Amino acid sequence: VRDQTLLYLLRKGIINLSALADSMKEDAEAFMGEPVNKGALFMNIKRAVQDLEKDDSKQPISVNSIDYEVVMTSSIFAINIKSEGEVTRDILNRFNRIVSGTDNFLNITESGDEISIVTSEKNRVLCEEMFRKAQVLSKISNLSCIVVTFRSSGFLETEGILYRAFKRLYYENINVYEIYSTHNKMAFVISHENAHRAYDVLNKFLD
Repeated sequence: VRDQTLLYLLRKGIINLSALADSMKEDAEAFMGEPVNKGALFMNIKRAVQDLEKDDSKQPISVNSIDYEVVMTSSIFAINIKSEGEVTRDILNRFNRIVSGTDNFLNITESGDEISIVTSEKNRVLCEEMFRKAQVLSKISNLSCIVVTFRSSGFLETEGILYRAFKRLYYENINVYEIYSTHNKMAFVISHENAHRAYDVLNKFLD
C-alpha cells in the first residue's frame, strides 16, 4: 500500500475492511485479469492489516527522554549544480572559505555527480557568479531552514525519528525540498510560506 493516509487509517482501525474489499474488487480484477472472490480479498486485506500491527509492535519508539529545540532561519537560497570534478571542488572550497566564519547559513552536500549548496540569500549573487560556468540543475529562493537540535543522546538510539517528523509534515501538506542531519541535528529546507506551520509541527512532532 503506497497511500500513507490509507496506511494510517488501517492502523487505527478506522476503515471498514469489508467496505474496502468492495471498493477494491473491480481494481483487483482488472489487475489480476480474472474474477476475484470478495471473501478472499477481504482476508488478504485483513492479513495485511495484521502485518502492519506486527510491524508497529516490533518498533516501539521511546521518546520520553528526548529533549530538543527547534530554530528557524529564513531567507535561504538553494542551488544544485553538476560536479565537474576538481575544477568544481576548487571553486566550492573557495566559496566555503569566503562564506564560513561569517554570519551566514551554509550547508554543502555532495552526492555522486551533483552538489547541493544551501546558503543565506545574501550569498546568492556571489554563489551564482562563482558557479556561472557550472551546469545548474535547479535554483530555488525564498526558502527557510528549520533545524531540530537534540540535547540528549536518545536521538541516536530512537527508531522512527525521521519518520515521525516527515509524517507530521506530510499530514500538513508541507513539502520538504531538502533534508540533512548530523549526530545531534536534523534540518528541513522548506518554502518560506510553509515555514511557520512547519516550525509549529516540528515543535510537537514527538508529542
